[in-house]
This record gives sequence, structure tokens and C-alpha cells, in this order.
Amino acid sequence: MASQKDAVVVCLDVGPGMSDDMDTLNLGVKVLNMVVQQRLFSQSKDEVALVLLGTNDTDNALANAGGGYECISTVRSLAPCDWKFLQYLEDKIVPGNTSADLVDGLVVAMDILARETQGKKCNRRVLMITNAASPCGKDQLDTIVQGFGQLDCQLQIVGPDLDDDDEGDQPPAAGKKRPEQVEGEAVLKQILQQASGESVSFQNAIEVLSFFKKRQTKQTSTFRGCIEIGKQLKINVWSYLRVKSVKPSSFKRLSAVSQASAQPGSMKVVMDRSYHLNDEDETEVDKSVLAKGFRFGKTIVPMLKIDEQAMKFTSTKSMKVLGFTSADNAKIQNRLGDSVTVVVPAPDDQPAAIALSALIHALAETDKVAVVRYVARANSAPKIGVCIPHIKPLYECLIFTAMPFLEDLRQYTFASLCQEVSTDQEAAMDSLITNMDLANQTDEDGDTYEALQSKHMLNPVLQHMFQCIQRRALSPDEGLPELDGVLRAYLEQPEQVTASCSADLQRLKELFKLEVVEKKRKHDKDGGGVWQESDLALDIDAPAAKRTNTGGGQAAIGVTMAELTADSVEEVGTVEPVKNFRAMLNRRDVDLSGKAFTQMAAMVVKLVQDSISDQFFRKALDCLQELRSASVKLAEAAVFNDHLRSVKQDFATGNNSFWSLVRSSKVTLISRDEVSDSNVSPLQAGQFIDDTEQQSVHATPDDDVDADDFADMLD
Repeated sequence: MASQKDAVVVCLDVGPGMSDDMDTLNLGVKVLNMVVQQRLFSQSKDEVALVLLGTNDTDNALANAGGGYECISTVRSLAPCDWKFLQYLEDKIVPGNTSADLVDGLVVAMDILARETQGKKCNRRVLMITNAASPCGKDQLDTIVQGFGQLDCQLQIVGPDLDDDDEGDQPPAAGKKRPEQVEGEAVLKQILQQASGESVSFQNAIEVLSFFKKRQTKQTSTFRGCIEIGKQLKINVWSYLRVKSVKPSSFKRLSAVSQASAQPGSMKVVMDRSYHLNDEDETEVDKSVLAKGFRFGKTIVPMLKIDEQAMKFTSTKSMKVLGFTSADNAKIQNRLGDSVTVVVPAPDDQPAAIALSALIHALAETDKVAVVRYVARANSAPKIGVCIPHIKPLYECLIFTAMPFLEDLRQYTFASLCQEVSTDQEAAMDSLITNMDLANQTDEDGDTYEALQSKHMLNPVLQHMFQCIQRRALSPDEGLPELDGVLRAYLEQPEQVTASCSADLQRLKELFKLEVVEKKRKHDKDGGGVWQESDLALDIDAPAAKRTNTGGGQAAIGVTMAELTADSVEEVGTVEPVKNFRAMLNRRDVDLSGKAFTQMAAMVVKLVQDSISDQFFRKALDCLQELRSASVKLAEAAVFNDHLRSVKQDFATGNNSFWSLVRSSKVTLISRDEVSDSNVSPLQAGQFIDDTEQQSVHATPDDDVDADDFADMLD
């Protein structure tokens, strides 16, 4: 059943009795402000009217029609809350000089409800905000109470706590109650008792309204059909969402240019999406000729719309019991999804209610659950889950939660925790758990309660977001607020728990002694203390012939000591080719430089040829750049230059965009400025990556150099 909207008439006392102490009036305005903000942020359709009591003028329907009801002004008829209303409360509420009768204010409020809600289905409420210091007429109180009953209207009073006789709940500046305030409270308390109304203090109201609520969700069924047990037994049931993860509302894109203009308007922007080929011209493609593709190995398999329709799983709406199993088999760690569904009998179906109740009790008594195949809507994906019996004094139901398929499971192996634990250690841990039991906390009155219950905890992320939006909307020039203290408490351990377990924690600290283990320095672990870094470093600035050469006659190429002592690498693989290449060049036990250059050159070609579109182009470019860097450091310019010419010849023509990536990255031939024995001038190196480069760049005839010749050329 959809919840009805509220029609609320707020009577705000601004007369001398309320405004003599501006702190009290400010509290009242703050409460009303929060009421409006709650409805704004929850996008509520509730309608709110405002009546001011104690204004200098008189403006209400009853006074205009027959006189009386003086100093009472209706400043807003019933309407949904908006930012203009909130701005009015911020700027336009001023104290009045003449008192108004509070009981007359209630009559005006009921008149508004009677006229403006006639024929509408809604919850009628009158909210009076006052400290009860204004006059209260005692005439015809019974008639007024009767009017509340006829309108089916609820009365709420915010100000003094009329349910408490002491003065401890008054505003801090209120001091002792004045005689007129005591008299006013007595009259209002009498009306509350007879009209079954309620009252709350300013402070309690502010605490309750300090947090925003999401928009109320209609109670809408997610499934209406039969739960089938075999072919003969069918029970009419409805299902509803019991738990559903709430996500923050998304921000809308607005035009900052429009916002800064004199007439910003709606500032809405419209997204226009276009599709283009991945070519040099970025050719636009019409959406109607697009098709989806599925990667199958190295191939993308196109799927047309007709194929998509044909491959969809077809199913009919149903809830079928496949069997029953022990409740222990429905392990909590295997429950899936972000929602929980309750299954109840169809309304006004007594046979279904009896049959479902029998099933629920049978499952509970035998400690079983029903394994169910659940399809909420026709052609939707079927779910396999369990229906768990849930019995409460006022209702019974089945709770459905989805269970995983094989593909949904994650199988991990963890080390065993089997350790010998002493009796004292086990007792200390038991004591800690007992003292940290949230279900056995005690309040100031000595009553036991459960702390941090989910149903009483607000989501700090949502609440803080709402508070920040409120601050930005009402005070654009001020900074955003800090996280509220009450919200912060939801994220921290309760103080009572912290105090009760402090001794246990100290006891555990003594029983489970920890020793500081000094971590070995990295250079000691990888042999840095044996080999000096200067012995392995490559002097880049020195001539190639004089560079330090250790081990197999090769220099360390940009590696750490850990890489030098790592497991032996003998092949350039496709996963981490650059890392493998460096490791092979820096082997000390064997000279693999020729093999490394050969495999790295072949890897560049392989990655480009195996790439789907430009999938591996970036990795191939990284390999090419690393090959060039190593060739410079090892003075092997001719080897790299011949390979780069071969790459250009293979990939510089046609629609292959790899060479375009090489050109944009400025990867060119190694000139004699970099390696003295190179036969390429700096000018030729610069011209090489230009498509207009002529054959004269080659100092030798253009012979194709195969990657297998690298080892011979290095010798």
C-alpha cells in the first residue's frame, strides 16, 4: 500500500511571549527550518502551510470572514516545500509586538486543513511551535478537541515538554517559568490529552531533525504469484523488498557558463554522443550500423541485435521449491546479492495464509530451509536461493536470499591458524568478548540495551552529503561543515565498551607478548654488503670502450641489486618483456646479451602482429624504447638501427597505426652523437621518422635484417 502524503499546518508563535527571549524564537525558527529541509532533501510530496501567531497585522480567512482571530497571519497555504519557503524562514521571520491567542491559532490551522484538504486522502497534522507564554483561551476547548477528531487530525507541540513536570528541559536561557507560561502549558496539556496529541522539547526536536531522511519508498510488491511445491501444491504469495542498499543520489551536470550569467535559467546540459573509427581521420559512424562484439581469444565476435535477442534466456515468472535442506547448509558466507526479500501470503487469501503458515512452522521445527528457483519477472535471470522461516509474535513470513552459482564463488586457500593457546589466554579472550558484547550495554537508568543497532544508525556518508549540500545552498560563501559528532560516533567504538574492555586489553597485552623483529636492510638481503654498487654501475658519461664491464662483459642496465640476484631469467616473455630483457642483460653467470637482443627485437614484431586494433601497441613501444636504451648503453647502434629500419618497412604502410605511435614518441635511429661508432648523422636520425625520408639515410645497402642475425652482429 502506498503511504499517504502529509498535510501539515505549522503555527509559529512570534509574539512577545516568544520573542522576549530571542534565543527561544531562534530555536523555534530552527526547528521549522529543519522540518522544511527534511522534506526538501527527501523530495517529499507533503504539503506544508505556515501560520504566524503574534504578528502586527491580521490576515487569515476566519478573521476576514467574520472578525476575531486577531494578530494571526496565514503567510503560506498548503503546498510542497521549496527553496523559496526556506529562504522566507531565513530572512522574513520577525518578532511581533502583540500577542495572539494560541487556541485561536489552532482553530485557524484546522480551518485551513478543512478547506484545503477537502476530498483529499492525506494525513492531517497541526504542528505548533511555542513556549506557551502567549495567552491561551479556555473557552470551547471541548469543541476544539472534537474538531480534531472530526478532521482525523494529529496535534503536535514543540516547545516545553508537556509530558514532564520539571523545568530541566527548557531552553538554557528560559530560566524559571513565568505565571502565564505555566497557565498556557496547562491549557495546551489539556488539549493534548483529550486530542491524543504529543509534545516534544526544542532540544529533542532539534536532535531528531538534525539528520535527513531519504524519500519514503512505497510498499510495492516485487512478485505476485504462486510458490509451487511439486505439481499439485501452489500457494498464492506476494513478495516485498525487506533490505535494499541505498546509494547516494547522483549529481546532475549543469552549465557553469549559464550559472555565471545574469539569467542562468535551468542550466541543464544535454549529452550528445557520437561514434568514430580508430583511424587517422576519426571517421564518424552512425549508431544504427554499430554492433556489439564479444572477445573470444584474439578475435572479436560480432553480435547483431537479432543475435542478442536469440541468445537471451527465456523464462516465466515463478517461484518453485526444488527441495529442502538443513539450515546449516545455507551458510551465511554464501548468501548473495544486495537485497533481502520477504514472502507473505496474498492479501485476503485465507487458505494461502494457512498453507504458508504451515510451511513456515514445519521448516522452523525441522530446522530446514527451502531451496527455491526464483524468477521475479518474465525473461529475467533466474536465481537460486533459500527461503528461511521467520516467525514473530505479530507476523510470519519466509525470507528469501539468493545463493551463488559456481561462477560466483571465490575459492581461496589460507594458512592454518592452529596454534597452542594456554588456558589463561583463552580465558582472557573470552572475557574481552563478553565485555565488548553490544547486546548487554546499560544506560543511565540501568536498563539493558543493544548498542549500534542497524535500524537506529544513519548512514554517515548520506547524512554528511546532505549537510554539505544544505550549507552550500543556504550559505554559498561559507566552507563545508565537518562531520557531525553524532555521525562520527557511528564509526567509532562506544565509550562504554571502550571503558569496560580496557582491563581485558591490558591483560591480553601481557599474555600475548610481542617482540620487535628488526627487518633486514634490503641491501644486506640482496648482497649489497658484498658487491659495491659502484662495481656494477654503468658509467654513462665515459666512452663506450672504457665503460666498466663486469661478469660476462656487459654493464648493469638500470636495475637494482634485487634484480641482479633474482631467479635466473633466460627468455623474454610476453607478460613482462622489459623486466625479462633487463634481467637477461645483467646475468653474471652467463652472457645472454645476444639472445636478449634477438628475443626483444622479435617481441616487438610479435606484439604488433598479435595486437587486436592497438591493444598491444603501447607494450611494443615500451619494448622498442628499452631496446634502444640498451643499445646506446652497450654501444650497439648498428644492431638497433637495422632493426628499426625493418620495423618501419613492415609497419609504416597501410592503416597500421603502430608506426604513427613510434613517430609521435620520437623513437629514431641512434646517431653518432649518442654512440661514436654509429654511421648515422643527427640530421639523418631526425629525418628518419619523417615519411619523406629518402634512401640516402641508409649508409649501407637496404638489406633485410632478420632478428636471428642479432646474436652474430653482437659478437
